Amino acid sequence: QNAQPQYSITAELEHLKLELRGKRVLDAGCGVGSLSQILSHEYGATVHGCDAAETRIRQARSTCAKSIHFFTGDLTALM
Repeated sequence: QNAQPQYSITAELEHLKLELRGKRVLDAGCGVGSLSQILSHEYGATVHGCDAAETRIRQARSTCAKSIHFFTGDLTALM
């Protein structure tokens, strides 16, 4: 989806009509935190971003809001 030129994550989220203000959200496989940033800033969610790559987590921490908690982890081990 993201590779398609007409794709917009913001438009997709608006279509879903999510009520996230005050909710806790896990951005599983957050990468550099692009979606985490949108969920926090535009939807008012408390966001936790998890990715297996420490490099991506460092990038996310350096570019995203400090209120977003990023951590390195194996998603299959969260259960």
